[in-house]
Amino acid sequence: MTETSIEIETIEDLTNNLVEVKNNILNGHIELERAKEFNNTAGKILGTIKLQLAYQALTLAFKSRSMSVPNIPYLESPKCLTGE
Repeated sequence: MTETSIEIETIEDLTNNLVEVKNNILNGHIELERAKEFNNTAGKILGTIKLQLAYQALTLAFKSRSMSVPNIPYLESPKCLTGE
């Protein structure tokens, strides 16, 4: 894993990168501080995904009850709603 080659497009990419970081820690190929920063960033990405999924569930629940859906512009982006 080199700094310029890390690309995360899917949750599988993130998982694979986290496993690679873990292996590099165990093999002594990565500084612990760098690994901590990568893991911290991964946690923030996962937190954002969790928020997007919760918003989707809330939106579906409101719509199924014919209720007005809360308007949260940031979470209204097509990327957020479709995962694309």
